[in-house]
Amino acid sequence: FQEAARLDDSRADIRKELAYTLLQVGDTHAARDAFAAAVRLDPADERTLLELSFLRYETGQPAEALAGFRSLRESEDASVASTADQTRPLSSGRTSSSLVPARLVRETS
Repeated sequence: FQEAARLDDSRADIRKELAYTLLQVGDTHAARDAFAAAVRLDPADERTLLELSFLRYETGQPAEALAGFRSLRESEDASVASTADQTRPLSSGRTSSSLVPARLVRETS
């Protein structure tokens, strides 16, 4: 996927697949960056923004993460809105892992 992303830097789907692959090998910072690139290429993909927001929180970018969660609370996708809403306690500085829902599982098409 890294080679595909290099060859065609205009496809959000390639960046997203690269991000999931990087997550599988434990490279959360690189996965976060790949999700960020996917969101820049396809800002309407709310599930990718949700993934990015979780990774931003996990990798020490809480302000950016909370901004992403806030923007998704009004999503028309009920699953995205509900998951983003569950992160409200993070805004008050509560960081218990029980407050952070598990990231979405990659959808298979």
